[in-house]
Amino acid sequence: MKQSFKKALTFLAFFCFIVSVSAQQRTITGTVSDEAGQLPGVSVVIKGTVKGTETDIDGNYTVKANTGDTLVYMFLGYENVEKVVGQSSIINVKMTEDANVLDEVVVSVAYAAKRKKDIIGAVSVVTAKEVGDLKVTTVTEALQGTSGLSLVNTSGQPGASPTIRIRGVGSLQGNVDPLIIVDGAQFAGNLNSINFNDVESYSVLKDADAVSLYGNRGANGVIIIKTKSGADTNGEGIIEVSTSYGFSDKATNDYSYLNSEQILTTSWQSIRNARLDAGDTPAVASNFATTNLISDLKANPYSVSQPVGTDGNIKSNARLLYNTNYYDILTQNATRQDVSLVLRGGSEKTKYFISGAFLDSDGFSLNSTFRRYNGRINLSSDVKSWLSVGANAFVTISESNVPTQSGSLFANNIQYARSISSIYPLYKRNGDGTFILGANGEKQYDFAENRGFFGNYNPLAETYGSTNLFERNTFNFSPYVNFKFSDNLNFKSQLNYTNYLYEENTFNNHFVGTPQDQVNNRSSSKRRNTTKTWNIINTLSFNQTFNEKHSVTALLGQEMYDRTFNRLNATATGYVFSDLTELDNGATPTSVGSITNKNRLYSFFGRLDYNFNEKYYFGTGVRRDASSIFHKDNRWGTFWSVAAGWSIYDEFFRGSETVSSLKLRGSYGTVGNQNINQQFTYIDEYGLGFNVLASGGLAPTAIGNKDLKWETHNKLNVGLDFALFNSRIYGSVEYYDNRVTDLLYFDTPAPSLGSGGTGPDDDGGSRALGKWKNFGEMSNKGFEFNVNSINIENDNFKWTSSFTISTNKNRIEDLKQSENNGSFRWEAGRDRYEFYMREWAGVNTKTGAPEWYKDVTDASGKITGREKTSKYDEATRYFTGKSALPDFEGRLGTKFEYKGIDLSLNFNYKFGNYIYNTDYASLMKARNLGEQLSSNVLNAWQKDGDVTDVPKLTTASDNFNSRSTRWLQRGDFIRLKNISIGYNLDQEMLEKLNIRRLRVYLSADNYWTWKRESNLDDPEQSFNGITNNRSTVLKTLSLGVNISL
Repeated sequence: MKQSFKKALTFLAFFCFIVSVSAQQRTITGTVSDEAGQLPGVSVVIKGTVKGTETDIDGNYTVKANTGDTLVYMFLGYENVEKVVGQSSIINVKMTEDANVLDEVVVSVAYAAKRKKDIIGAVSVVTAKEVGDLKVTTVTEALQGTSGLSLVNTSGQPGASPTIRIRGVGSLQGNVDPLIIVDGAQFAGNLNSINFNDVESYSVLKDADAVSLYGNRGANGVIIIKTKSGADTNGEGIIEVSTSYGFSDKATNDYSYLNSEQILTTSWQSIRNARLDAGDTPAVASNFATTNLISDLKANPYSVSQPVGTDGNIKSNARLLYNTNYYDILTQNATRQDVSLVLRGGSEKTKYFISGAFLDSDGFSLNSTFRRYNGRINLSSDVKSWLSVGANAFVTISESNVPTQSGSLFANNIQYARSISSIYPLYKRNGDGTFILGANGEKQYDFAENRGFFGNYNPLAETYGSTNLFERNTFNFSPYVNFKFSDNLNFKSQLNYTNYLYEENTFNNHFVGTPQDQVNNRSSSKRRNTTKTWNIINTLSFNQTFNEKHSVTALLGQEMYDRTFNRLNATATGYVFSDLTELDNGATPTSVGSITNKNRLYSFFGRLDYNFNEKYYFGTGVRRDASSIFHKDNRWGTFWSVAAGWSIYDEFFRGSETVSSLKLRGSYGTVGNQNINQQFTYIDEYGLGFNVLASGGLAPTAIGNKDLKWETHNKLNVGLDFALFNSRIYGSVEYYDNRVTDLLYFDTPAPSLGSGGTGPDDDGGSRALGKWKNFGEMSNKGFEFNVNSINIENDNFKWTSSFTISTNKNRIEDLKQSENNGSFRWEAGRDRYEFYMREWAGVNTKTGAPEWYKDVTDASGKITGREKTSKYDEATRYFTGKSALPDFEGRLGTKFEYKGIDLSLNFNYKFGNYIYNTDYASLMKARNLGEQLSSNVLNAWQKDGDVTDVPKLTTASDNFNSRSTRWLQRGDFIRLKNISIGYNLDQEMLEKLNIRRLRVYLSADNYWTWKRESNLDDPEQSFNGITNNRSTVLKTLSLGVNISL
C-alpha cells in the first residue's frame, strides 16, 4: 500500500511537471523589419542557448520558447534586439542600423574589397540608399557633392554625361577624366547605358594608395561602380517593381527680355544716338530714326507704317499685331517615365540578380528626346568548397534625338531664342498681321530671307525638318572564376568584354530658294563608331593572421587591356525627298572616311598590407605599365604608393564614452598619365587624302618627339577618421597635395614654320600640326571634410544628417613659357583658370561711352600708373584674381523617418567661383538692330551726368559686350538637389495581399536654386566658367511606386 502511494505521488508530480512545461513552452511567431520593410535572414536565438531560427524571405519566423525566455534578434549592420517572452505568442520586432558596425562595412577598392576600418587611403563611398529617390539618367550624376569630387551638368539633354573632376584639374592638355570601373573592370561604353536602379554603391578613389594599382589610368582618380547582386532567399525569389512618372522643366528662370514695344523704342534710340554722334541736330536725328526704323529692322509688328514717333515713343494709334515668344516656342515642358523590374534571390550556394528597365525622358530643348532599354543578369555560385564562378552581363539599347543645344550656330535653339526678338514673325504675315496661308489653308513658315542676320532660316521648320539621331547599343559580359586553394590563398581570373556601338544619323533639311536649290542643299551624314574592349585580370590574394595580432594581406596581379576603335563616316547631298534620308537616296556622295585604332595595355601590379592588432597599419603598392604612345626609351612607367595608419582610439581611447573611433592615416605615391589624342608621339606622321585635282597628296599631320615621357602625378594625402558618442557622429578630414610634373602639352609652332596644316585626331576631329612636349609643373591642394550624424533615434522617429565640404587650390608651379589661352593666360604662379582680360572701368558720365583701364608707361616703357580709355584696343589685359574654380563646394543632406513616413532633403552648393557670362553680354549689346536684348538695357545712359553701368544705345560698334571684367559674375549657388517624401504602407495589411513591401513617394529634383547673380541663366556652367548658350539643368517632379513581392 505504501509503495503504491509513492508511485501515485511520483506520477502526480510528473503530470504536474508536464502540464507546467506545456503551459510555459509554446510557439512564438512574428515579423522582423526595418524602416524599409521585412528583413530576411535575421537570426532569432534563445539567449544562453544555441536554439533558434532565421526569418524567411518575408521576414517571418517561428520559434518554440518558454515564458520568461529572452529572444535575441541579430543581423549584420543592425543593433541586436532582445525581447522577453511574455503572455503574447506574437512578437514583432523593428530593427535599426548599428552605427558601431561602420568599420565592418565592405568597400570596393582596387581589384579587391576591404573593410572600411582597414582602408588607409582616401576613399569616399556613396550607396544607393543614400542617393534615395533622385532621378538621374547618367549614373554618375548621383555623385554630385561627394567630398573631393566636382561634378558639373552642362546640358539639359537627357543622357548627357556630366563633367567630373577629382581633386582638381590634373593636366593642362592631357585627359583629366577619372577612370570608371564597373564590377571590377574598366568601362568602355557610355555611362548613360547603365541603369541607375542596378547600382548598389560607388567608391571614389582619390589618393595614391587608392589609385596606384590602376597605374596610368588612375592619375585623375577612379570611380568604382558596383552593381547589385543576388541574395540567399532559401530558394524563393523576390520580385521588385519600381515605376515613376514626372514632369520636367528648366530649373532656373531664363533672362528677362524686352517686349516688342521696347525693342522698337530702344532701336529708335540707337539710330538716333548714332546720328547725333555723326553731327545731326536732335530734331534731324529724331526724324531720321522715326523714318528709317522699320526699314532698318525689316519687320513691323504694328498696325501703322511708322509706329515710333519723333519723341521716341510708340504712337497712340499704333496697335500691336503680334508678339512672337521664341523662347516658349523653341522649348518644351518635358515628361519623364521609368519602369524597372527585378527578380533576385537564390540559395546558400547560388545567387542571382536579373533586371529589366525602360526609361523615356524628354529634354528642355524642343524635340529633345532620350529612350533607353536595359537588361542585366548577375550570377554567382559556389560550385565546390574550393571553386566559385560567376558572371555579370548587361545589354542596353538607347536612342535619342539631340538638337544642337550649345554654341552660336543657327541650329542651337537656345542661341536663336536669345538672338531673335519678338518683332519677327514665325509664320508669314500680311500687313494687317493676319497669316499668309498656303494652297491648302496652312500657315507658312517665315524664313526671313531679307532680315540680314539669322536669315534664310526658320527654327521650327529646321527643328522638325532636320534630325540629329543618336543610337547606342552596349553589350557587356564579365565572367569570373575563383579558386580557393586554402582559407588564406585565392586565385581569381576575370574576363570583361564590351562591345559599344554608336551611330549618329544627321539630316540637314533646306527650305529656301528654288526647288532645285533646296534639293541640292539637303545633306545627310552617317557616322558609326565601334569600340571593342577585352580586359583580362588575374589576381592571387593571400591573407593570414598570426598570433591573433599580425595580419598580412597580399595581392599579385596581371592585367591585359585591349581596345579596338573603328570609325566610318560618310555624307551625301542632293535629296529630292526630305523623308528619305539614307545615303543611297542622295544624288552626290561628298565625303567618306574611316579609321581604325588599336592599343593594348599590359601590366603587372602588387600590393602588401599589414596591420598589428588592428592598431598600426602599413600598405604599399606598385604597378608597371608600358605604353605605345612613347618612344621605347620612355615607354615603361613604374608607379607606386606607400601608406600608414594609426588607430589612436585603440591606443588611448578604448572604452571611452565620447570617442568611438579615431584613426590617423597618410599616403604618398606616384601615378602616370598618357591619355592624349595621338597614338605614336615619337614619330612624324603623314596623312593621305590631301589631293590636288586628280593627283594623290600626302601631308604632315603630326611632329614626332622621341623625348616625350609620362606625365607624373605625385600625390600626398593625410586623413583623420573619427566617430563620437557611440558613433552617432562620424566622418573624416583630409588634406591633399597633388603635384603634377612633366605636364603634357601640345606645342603648335608659328604659322611661318608650317603649323597651318592640320591632321585628324583619333576621333576624326581637326588637330593642328604640332608636337607633344613635357612642359612644366602644376599643383592642386585642398581640404575635405565630411560628417554624418544620427541626431535623434527612438522606436518611432529617426533624424539623420550629412555634410561635406571640399576646397581646391590650383597653381601652375612652373611653365617653360607663358601662353595666352582665350580668357586665360597660363603663367607660373597662377591658377590655370584665373581669368585674364581687360578691366571694366564703367560708363563715361559725360559721353555715355564704355570705358576700360589701360596702363600708362614712361619713355622707357615702365608702367607708371593707369587711366581710363574708351578705345577697347588700347585697354590692357590683366590677371583678375578671379578663377572659374570654386573656393569650396559640397553637399548637405538630412532625413526624417517617422513610423512609415520618410522625408529627405539634399542640397548642393558652390561658392567662390566666377563665370564669364557671354550669354548676358550678347543680350546687352545688339550686333544687329532688332536682335533680342535684356530688359537691363533700359538702364542705358541718356544724358550728361547719368550714372549707370549700361552705355548709351547706338548702332555704332563700341565693344561694350567684348571680353572684359564687366561680364564676370559670381557663380555662388545653393541648389535643393532633391526633396522626397515617401510612405511605406502598413505591413499587416500588405501581408494579407502577399506583398512584402509597398512604398509610394513624391520626389522633386532641382526645384529650388539660390544664385548670387540674378543676371545669370544657371550657375552650373562648364569647368572653365564660360557660358555658351547651353540648355541647362532640369527640375523634375515625380510620383513613384516601389513594390516588392
